Amino acid sequence: MTRTSLQATSAASTFYNGKNGNKASPITRLLRWGLAASQQLWPALAVRAAYRLFGTPLPPKWLNRRKSWSPDWHIEQWPFEDASLTLYSRPVAPHGPVVLLVHGWGGHAGQMLALADQLAAQGLRPVMVEMPAHGRSSGATSNLPQFARVLEYVIARLQQQGHTLRAVVAHSLAANAAAYAVSRGLAASRLVLLAPPASPLEYTRLLRRCSASAKPHGRRCSAASSRARAF
Repeated sequence: MTRTSLQATSAASTFYNGKNGNKASPITRLLRWGLAASQQLWPALAVRAAYRLFGTPLPPKWLNRRKSWSPDWHIEQWPFEDASLTLYSRPVAPHGPVVLLVHGWGGHAGQMLALADQLAAQGLRPVMVEMPAHGRSSGATSNLPQFARVLEYVIARLQQQGHTLRAVVAHSLAANAAAYAVSRGLAASRLVLLAPPASPLEYTRLLRRCSASAKPHGRRCSAASSRARAF
């Protein structure tokens, strides 16, 4: 994993769990209190709010959006479902095999930049994609199945353009999505998974526990988060 990937992962962990990792951040505690209150007053609203929260990448995408890119990088946006995708590619070795680089939940293409530069130096064509609701891409929410559909769509479109796919490199939730897409028939001969979550099911259980307002849940949420990140 690159230095930028580690920094971004640390930032996301701090956002959810606080600076010391043993106590939920003020924002997490506020969200927990709001969900618990709405569950008592308006259960249907609580369900919609929890679904929206679970599908919203945090930290907010504008915090991690890279402000400037080298003119060596070509940036384009593709419409996708009710959002868009942002693709970054270099004109280096235009006919070289493509390596698709995909960030994780709450991430952005800049996390993969150092790896992309190394691949380009080897004569390969790195293509980085920002998922819906991430980076420069439009959209407010996303989820693992949509990540998988993005991979299927992007690879199919690149192949229609005459490119040959050498490998898919995916981080965190995108790694799970890539494995899922391959199980559905995605044509990827090489798959590199960087820090995939051990259990997506554990994250759904974590959301349920962290949405409770009782104070003892704070310690359990942090412990469960550590177990979910183990791989």
